[in-house]
Amino acid sequence: MEGASAAVAEDADGNIQGVLFLQLVIHMEPLVLENPHVRFDRLAQVLHDSVSQYKGLVYYAFSETDVVNGMAEHLGFEKLLFEVWKKEVV
Repeated sequence: MEGASAAVAEDADGNIQGVLFLQLVIHMEPLVLENPHVRFDRLAQVLHDSVSQYKGLVYYAFSETDVVNGMAEHLGFEKLLFEVWKKEVV
C-alpha cells in the first residue's frame, strides 16, 4: 500500500480541475498504564526517538479529556483547531 492515493478530475484537455487525497496518518495512541510508576512521557519519547531520523514527519494525538490534553501539551504537541471526522469501510 502506498502512503497516499489521489482521485483526480480532469477536463477534456487533460487539465486538472480537482483533486482529493487519501493519506495514511501516524497518530500516537492508545496509552495503557497498568502501573502508576510508568511514565507516559518516557514511553512517548521512545516512540518519538524511533522516528527522529525522518525530519519533517508529523504525527498526531487525539484527546477527549483535559487530562490527555495536558499530557499532549506536556509532550510539546501543538493544539490544532480542527474537528476530527471518522468514516469506516464496511
